Amino acid sequence: MSYIKGLSAEEDAETLWFGMRFKGYELSISSFNTKLKKLVEAGLVEKRSVGYNKHFYRACLNV
Repeated sequence: MSYIKGLSAEEDAETLWFGMRFKGYELSISSFNTKLKKLVEAGLVEKRSVGYNKHFYRACLNV
């Protein structure tokens, strides 16, 4: 969550995952997507859909 909060722009899930891997987080893409979905369901991360099957994420402002 701290990585996502530190971003200045929305990112897609794969870009977020690559960024976290670059920072040293050891996480499979499947585990990352599951955790990202739970963060969205909890209201901690906002998901914005653009076009067909393209989603962007950012930390909610009230978090």
